[in-house]
Order: sequence, then C-alpha cells, then structure tokens
Amino acid sequence: MRMAPALLLLLSCRDLAIPGGYSLLSASPALIDFGAVRLGDAAERELTVQNDGTEAVTLLAAPLPGLSLAGGAITAAPGATTALLRYRPPGYAPLDTPLLLLGPAAADAPEAARLEIALAATTEPDADADGADAAGAGGGDCDDGDSSVRPGATEVCGDGADQDCDGADLRDCDADGSLPPADCDDADPGVRPGLADGLDGTGATDADGLDNDCDGRTDEEAVAPGMILLTEIQPAAPSVIEICSRHGADLQLQGFDLRSGAGRALLPALTLPAGGGAAICEADLPGCAVRLDLPELARTDRLILSGDAPADQVGWDETFVEPGFTGWSLSSAAFAEGTNDRAAQWCAVAGTPGAPNGPC
Repeated sequence: MRMAPALLLLLSCRDLAIPGGYSLLSASPALIDFGAVRLGDAAERELTVQNDGTEAVTLLAAPLPGLSLAGGAITAAPGATTALLRYRPPGYAPLDTPLLLLGPAAADAPEAARLEIALAATTEPDADADGADAAGAGGGDCDDGDSSVRPGATEVCGDGADQDCDGADLRDCDADGSLPPADCDDADPGVRPGLADGLDGTGATDADGLDNDCDGRTDEEAVAPGMILLTEIQPAAPSVIEICSRHGADLQLQGFDLRSGAGRALLPALTLPAGGGAAICEADLPGCAVRLDLPELARTDRLILSGDAPADQVGWDETFVEPGFTGWSLSSAAFAEGTNDRAAQWCAVAGTPGAPNGPC
C-alpha cells in the first residue's frame, strides 16, 4: 500500500523534467552586434547553440535581408554547437530585427524548437573615407567606393565619370563652345566646326596639318587652285595618279577627294611636302606614297582633285590620249608655269611613280 504514492511521485517528477519544447535549447551571445559594415562588404560573427536534450535538432534561420547562416542550417547535437552568421548590408537601414531559429519537435521536446537572438548592425555611410557620406545614406557622394568621387572633387573632363557628383561628366574640355562628337578634338580650342581650315584669322595661309573645322579634311582652305598640280595619270591597271605641290608649306591632304566621271576616292592621311610630289597608286608599287582604290578613268573623262573647292583638274578626250591609253605625264616645263590645262604640256608616256618628270 505504501508503494503506490511513491510511484506516482516519480511519474510526477519525470513530467516536470520535460519542459515545454525549446527550453532545452539556448543560444549565446544573446545579442550579436556586427558593428558598422561597408556596403558591399560582409561581417561574420559566431553563435553558440546549447542543446540540453538527448537528440540533435536541426535549426533553420527565418529569412532576414543580408543575413545568411553558414551551411544553411544549424544541426545542434546534444551539447554546444557553434555556427557562423554572415551579414552583408543590403542598404543603409540599420539591422535591428531579431534572428529566429526554428526547428521541429524532438522526442524529448514535443514542442517545435524556437530561439530568438537579438541582432544589431549599421552600414558605414562613408565607405571610401573621403569625407562625404553616400547618397543612399543621405549624403552627396555618388560613388562611395571611389574616394576620388565626391561633391567638390575636381572634375576630369571627358572621361565619362562624374567626379564632383553634379549629375554629369564635364564636357567641352577646351571651352570652345563645341561638344564632342561634333568637336573632333575637344582638347584643342583651335579645332571645332565652323573654323577656317588652312587659313589664319587674317585670311593668310596657315597650313597646320589639323582638321580645324572637323569636316574630315585637313588644310583644305589653304589649297587655292594651282597650288597642287596633277602631274601624272596612268589609267591602265594598276592605276597611278601623281600630284605635285607648289605651296610653300607641307600640306596634309587627308579627306581630299579624287573624282572622275565614274566615281570618287577619298585620300587617307597623306603629307604633301612643300614643293614636293606624291604618287597615289592602286597597288604597292615602288615610289608610291599611298595605296588607294582609285576611280575608274574613261578615254573621255575629267579628273578633279578637291578640298573645299577644286584644287586642280584635267580633262581629256580621244584626241588627247595616246592609243594604248596607258598613261601620260606633265612636262617638267609646265611645272614652272603652274598650269597643266593644255594638251601640248602632256607627254604621251607613262612616267615612273615618284620619279621627277622630264620634258616632252
């Protein structure tokens, strides 16, 4: 008769030893402070879970922006288990939402496991330490990862970056009132659309080798009619056209065109020395200054060399050309006259590219 109460007392004590669910689990520290973290960086802290039960419990973290649990879960075996938390700020709002770790019930903990850990973190407002807080943190720094970018910084013109955070890159670097791409050299105020090209402010020749008016040609206004002569024409393939300068300065003829009745060709970069000549050829021939696909020439035709206006032109017909239509060259005597308009000035013989012309 005395054993029954003792048995009831033991059963009662066993019931008290099984507390409600998650009380068998605890976590430390109670507050995890990640401190001030730069945007784009991450901070890590350790969390220890103490399991006073007899079975392992798998704990999952309730989602929190920027927070992750190494391995995705904590398997808390009986005793102490250490886990790693990582926080990467998603923005500039402080972290003050507690972390919830949730797990299923266990045989010795019939209620679902639940742990709550306080969290704290801030986002560093001046990550690049340039003295200006990021725009997202209420400051004016438009790139908080680059210390050269902040309000008041020196703007670098034309580099595509907004160093002073005024909303745009500085353009018109040469302050000439013209912007790229219309201004083909934004570092030189002497180059922009609308300028004279090859003349100075007084109208005198100024062949500086630049495309001052950004039209794709250089010094075209410096070349008056008669300053350049067509001195050799070889229609037969590979075609050759030779020109000679009567100008007192070197001329840059890039963008000048050679035109016939059948088409035109734009000269690439070509320096015509003062008083010198240059051969333009369809093939890599000895003596040629530049290779170019030349316009086709007919037995009755006209060849025109132009900058802003025709610099020189030669026309011919069947009475002018020799029977084989291989080519003809300007007599050296015509050079001094500065003209090549008369048929008698042309020798019905093809010359050698780059070689001086002789008399007919």
